[in-house]
Amino acid sequence: MNSVLEVTRSGKPSILVPIFGDQMRNARLVEAKNTTIVIMKEDLNSETFVTALRQILSDDRYGLRQVAEIYKK
Repeated sequence: MNSVLEVTRSGKPSILVPIFGDQMRNARLVEAKNTTIVIMKEDLNSETFVTALRQILSDDRYGLRQVAEIYKK
């Protein structure tokens, strides 16, 4: 949970790939808060990763547009 907690505290969106143990539960908990996208290990490839990244960059619920506007100023 430490890694997920650190990502959550940072306030930055993330892409998580749970591997084993409680990682799936933890990843799904933060995914429910619209702060992360979860990709299953067996589904991870360049296409799924790029799709998730594009979603984070374009979807307002992840807040990156607002962050980008701040940095432009």
